[in-house]
Amino acid sequence: SGSHLHQLINDILDVSSIEAGRIEIYAVEVDIAEIAAASIRMLKPRADEAGVRITNDLHESLPNINGDERRLKQVLVNLLTNAFKFTPQNGSVTLSATLENEGMLISVSDTGIGMDAQGIEQALTKFGQVESDLKRRYDGTGLGLPLTVGLVEAHGGSLKIESEVNVGTVVSFTLPNERV
Repeated sequence: SGSHLHQLINDILDVSSIEAGRIEIYAVEVDIAEIAAASIRMLKPRADEAGVRITNDLHESLPNINGDERRLKQVLVNLLTNAFKFTPQNGSVTLSATLENEGMLISVSDTGIGMDAQGIEQALTKFGQVESDLKRRYDGTGLGLPLTVGLVEAHGGSLKIESEVNVGTVVSFTLPNERV
C-alpha cells in the first residue's frame, strides 16, 4: 500500500510538473533496444500471469537516442502495462521501432479490447479510465497515459493512438531526428 501510494504521488507530481512546463529531462545517449528489453523483463511476470504474450521486435542495431533513460523507460512501461492490462488471455502485445523521415517511431500494439474515439479521449484525460472488466485485473489511476504524452512531448516527440473496438490498439510515439 505504501509503495502504491508513493507511486501515485510521484505520478501526480510529474503530471503537475509537465503542466507547469517544469519537467526536467536529463538527456544522455541511451540504447533504446536495451531500455525496451529491460521494460519487457520487468513486466513479463505480470503478463505471463495474465496469459498475454509480449514480443520485443526492436532490433539491437537501432541507433542510440539522446534522451532521459528513466523517463523513456517510464514511457515504455506505461504503454506496455496498458496494452496487456486491456488484452484478454491468449492475446499478444508487440513492441516495435522503425526509423522514419521524422525520427524514430516506437509502437506498442495489442490484440486487446480496443477503444472508440470517445474511449481514446477519455484515456488521455487525467484520472480518466476506460471502463472494462479487463482493467480490473490491475489497479490504475488514469495518470499513466497523460503522463506518457507529457514525457514524450518533453523529448520533442508526439504520441498517436489508433484503436478499434474488439480488434486492438496501437500506441506509437515519434522521437524527432535530433534525438536519434
